[in-house]
Amino acid sequence: MFHRPIVRVGANKSNNWSGYNQGTLEKGGTQFSSVDGTWTVPTARQHKAGEAEFSASWVGIGGGCVDASCSVTDATLIQAGLWSIDVQNQTTGQTFNQTTPYTSTHATAEWIEETPVVIDNSGTVTVGPLPALSTVGFDQSQTNGKPAGLVASEQMQLIDANGAPLATPSAPDPDADGFNVCSFALSCGAPSSS
Repeated sequence: MFHRPIVRVGANKSNNWSGYNQGTLEKGGTQFSSVDGTWTVPTARQHKAGEAEFSASWVGIGGGCVDASCSVTDATLIQAGLWSIDVQNQTTGQTFNQTTPYTSTHATAEWIEETPVVIDNSGTVTVGPLPALSTVGFDQSQTNGKPAGLVASEQMQLIDANGAPLATPSAPDPDADGFNVCSFALSCGAPSSS
């Protein structure tokens, strides 16, 4: 599997991502040099019998919408961090650290539940179907070391080819640094606290 930049199919709608996206145009020219967040890895259940299904939860820089209406997108993308990648499993305490060279526009920051791109044995590239997921809770979202200040206009809903919702983000939590994502739902309740 590999990931690709956001595929916009309308304002605040995508066929491969759901979550929140901040862009440099809406944030007054701010460049994103770091992005942080925590999330609960969801429990996945088969949505459609006999189907191979995929999902990924992550934070990243680049590859998103540079403005709130998503009329300008960014082709660069690095997930799980920028150049210095640090991931910690808060349940087991295990950590992963890697430093990697990467060129980015620094134009977007995002907190995402995704249906990743899948390459089958014949080399065909598709967006993998989404399993039924338990609620994914993102929290402690930061950009450039400061609270993200998420706003509803930064939401991205994952939809299928017919426009039906596959994953819907909630409104931000009370301190605007977290939200939930609900699969196969028209709406999603916001976390009551951080």
